Amino acid sequence: MGWSPTSPFEFSSAAPDIFVGRPSTLLRTDRLGSLPYVGESLAAGRPYYGHWGSILRCDDGPGVYALGRYFTTSDPRHAGSRLSEAVLRLKEDDGPAEALGRALGKAVDRLDWTPDIVVPVPPKPSQARNRFAALLGVAAQHMPDEVEVERDGLRCTREVEGYKALGPLERREAVKGAFESEFTWGRAKILLVDDVYTTGGTTAACAEALLGDGASEVRIMALAKDQRTFARKVCPACGRTMRVRISGVGVKFWGCSGYPDACRNTEDL
Repeated sequence: MGWSPTSPFEFSSAAPDIFVGRPSTLLRTDRLGSLPYVGESLAAGRPYYGHWGSILRCDDGPGVYALGRYFTTSDPRHAGSRLSEAVLRLKEDDGPAEALGRALGKAVDRLDWTPDIVVPVPPKPSQARNRFAALLGVAAQHMPDEVEVERDGLRCTREVEGYKALGPLERREAVKGAFESEFTWGRAKILLVDDVYTTGGTTAACAEALLGDGASEVRIMALAKDQRTFARKVCPACGRTMRVRISGVGVKFWGCSGYPDACRNTEDL
């Protein structure tokens, strides 16, 4: 609830299904099914009603936002999260770009702060594909006309091995200086787009590069905010954590985290 005495930023890693900014919103029973976060609504093909809680405000402060929640494959909520599925798929192909691009554009249009330029986190040197290119093309159609999109505003100069296994402070140290700005930004306000916001290490390094080359302010919009796992599905055969997996024909199933080498137990979703 936006009127809670506790700051809404403190809830972003354990976010509720619906955030509302005022009690009167709950009286619109005809719209309750359209109140979830904009990214979750549009990724699932549901109607979307814009309100204060459509954008998830993250716990790093007012300059960090997300289109919804990201659940890892070991979280039982992952199986029903179309946004988490779309974010993962976007790494490989542009299938989710239409829905996620619409969500991003509508979110930018709802902010009480308008960026001059939108810039994505760049691909790693080993990645030829910019996963945000098609998405930003769609988003531009739904943002205010004065907002520009610069798909290649940043460049990643090196890769960090084992980045996901590092802790928050280790991540920030590892990516320092790993990004370079391709332009002089002339005091522009920039919205930096990333896929999943976890510790903020990557976005902090990108923001540093943008500010160093003339940006006056950098805020962050993630496609999804990583969520704390409160429960897990346990493999009855060996006690390991089960994860949502996808078969060769695209069928989702629960598979032991030791699958297939240490344990071959599987279950239907």
